[in-house]
Amino acid sequence: MLKKRIIPVLLHYNSWLVKTKKFEEKRNVGNLQQIINVYKDRKLDELVLIDLKAASERSGFNFNILDDIAHECNMPLIVGGGIKNLHDVENAFKKGADKIIVGSAGILDHKFIEKIVKNYGGQSLVTAIDVRNFNGKYSIFINNGKEKIDLSLDDWVKKIQELGAGEILLTSIDKEGLMGGYDYSLLKKIEKYIRVPLILNGGAGKLDHFSKLLVNKKIMGACASSVFHFTEITPKSIKENAKRKKINIRI
Repeated sequence: MLKKRIIPVLLHYNSWLVKTKKFEEKRNVGNLQQIINVYKDRKLDELVLIDLKAASERSGFNFNILDDIAHECNMPLIVGGGIKNLHDVENAFKKGADKIIVGSAGILDHKFIEKIVKNYGGQSLVTAIDVRNFNGKYSIFINNGKEKIDLSLDDWVKKIQELGAGEILLTSIDKEGLMGGYDYSLLKKIEKYIRVPLILNGGAGKLDHFSKLLVNKKIMGACASSVFHFTEITPKSIKENAKRKKINIRI
């Protein structure tokens, strides 16, 4: 049985680590390289690195950043934001990425997902879905939450699994950066369709938020950002708490 993962998320904008709330209110919270160095000693399961400038402005992924940090990163590295074609995918892997995240580009061109799976295998691909809740109905957004897409969440979750994506990274825009807890209703809505590892993102602020999420059998990973920047909580403390609650988690 797969063990569950705790995965910090780093958002960067022009080489600086930034934080957002609901994909907005961007603010600088430190030097990206210094944060990477801190995480090096924490024996992380994986680390997600998102190019926020590329994701929000439709510019290309900043591969210079990857050049700077990949050789320093002693943990599996998942990168995303502005990866739009197979050349970007190849470049990311050559420069040290272990997996790539594709969101908007895959929604706009389903064949892009097929091409990645064909050339690199489904295990290399994390498909990102960003959603907002409107009166109990979830809508998918692209381009860092700027554009609503006329595509059913249920249908897209089923479709990307048919296309061969290895994992799904589901983010609640409404919860992102607020530290008030994950969107457990979102999980409940789609869990019956999930056949691949599912990672939830957006809202973690205390230990119990993680354990409440991780007890769900469909969840294989919990992403978080603000909780690691603004509290004393660490991936290690989350895992210790989960282990006490008999959750099957990587140690």
